[in-house]
Amino acid sequence: MIYSPPRYIQFFPSFGCDRECKFCFNRDIISNRVVAPDEFAFMLKRMAKGGIFELDILGGEPTLYPHLEHLVDTALGNKIKVFLSSNGLDTNLLIHILGKNHNRNFLNIGISLNDSELSDELYDFISFEKPFIKSVVTKDRVLPESAKLILQNPEITYYLLFMDALTKADLDISFSFPEFFRIFEEIRKRFKNMVHLQFSCKYIKKVVDITKPAG
Repeated sequence: MIYSPPRYIQFFPSFGCDRECKFCFNRDIISNRVVAPDEFAFMLKRMAKGGIFELDILGGEPTLYPHLEHLVDTALGNKIKVFLSSNGLDTNLLIHILGKNHNRNFLNIGISLNDSELSDELYDFISFEKPFIKSVVTKDRVLPESAKLILQNPEITYYLLFMDALTKADLDISFSFPEFFRIFEEIRKRFKNMVHLQFSCKYIKKVVDITKPAG
């Protein structure tokens, strides 16, 4: 049997977060453990040995992790493509990481936008750095009001994410996939810069060669 390595690794350096989003697939994980830098270095070696050169850094909220800058630098130094997903809690840290002359083809920042209001700091960060934006669709909120402002910028790539229903209670706030797809198509009629997506099971990916932005 021929071994085919996964395209990328989803990595959770810690589960600490400043939010309690009810659509988060990690919301029930209670853990104070953080991954040590030497453990991360070992993981990178295993990734390289297995032919895996893309890393999706999630959480929790990654900017709360004390060694985030070191993780990003180490991964990029090992020719690992990094996708960093944040809720925009610490834009100063994100600006600092992006400003270290990293090759932007190897470092991608994604901002989860799920609040009605957008702080001035986060709005300025999005307007200047133009990270990809994403939000999870629920019955409580299909598209946050703040997203409508961001979508007016044609240079911003925006993703709608299908909510993972992990429990029976999740079904009360999540749409079925056919419903979600219809919602996506309707919104895209109004906002043309919402990317065209192909869907497969839990994952949502751009048709072009880019890792899916995790929710």
